[in-house]
Amino acid sequence: SIATPAFPQNPDLQIAPNPSNGLFNIAYNNYESGKVNILVTNMLGETVAQLLNNDMPKGRINTLFDATQLPSGVYLVNVYTSSGIATKRIVKIE
Repeated sequence: SIATPAFPQNPDLQIAPNPSNGLFNIAYNNYESGKVNILVTNMLGETVAQLLNNDMPKGRINTLFDATQLPSGVYLVNVYTSSGIATKRIVKIE
């Protein structure tokens, strides 16, 4: 038999509301239990928040990001799981 390589699965990242004045609900699929890291970066690539860096179970995961202390602007939410990576842009407004 021929082995089929396992392709990474996008975590199906969804963020709402977007834009927001500070509170973002981040939802994603964790296709296999394991380490999950969620970083929020500014447009210069600087990390402004680490929301999660833990072992997480398989399934749909929801995380709340409170950005009320951050200045208005555009940020990237980066979700790293053992099965894939997803990045989405968020806009924080006053």
